Amino acid sequence: MALPWTILLALSGIYVQGAQAWCSEEDTLELDKLVSEPDIVKFALSAFHKKSKDEYAYRVIHIMNFLKVQEEPPQTFFIKLRLTRTICMKFEKSLDTCPLPELQNILICSFSISSPGSKQFNLLKMTCSEGLL
Repeated sequence: MALPWTILLALSGIYVQGAQAWCSEEDTLELDKLVSEPDIVKFALSAFHKKSKDEYAYRVIHIMNFLKVQEEPPQTFFIKLRLTRTICMKFEKSLDTCPLPELQNILICSFSISSPGSKQFNLLKMTCSEGLL
């Protein structure tokens, strides 16, 4: 009588291992495609600067999450960014090369952005909180 249980346990172990290891190549390609949308990230940072009362500029140091929530127009995106304060003032040229202070002020910001057309974006929602290194 123990033999059927042994076979059942062995088969269920094989099934679980196979399910954890499976990953579609299409899923990986889609993720790479989504993260390569720099215009949306630039828009999110620009929207942050417009809403922020801080006179100093912030720079993206990490894209924590990037999801396309709605496929049909208007497309909707959810982005979570780790931002750090720079020593440059807002809206200066070349903020990408602006130095960072020794003591970094880190913010974690989430953005909901809609895109009715190519390179057209609308900020739906933005929330920020102090982050950790």
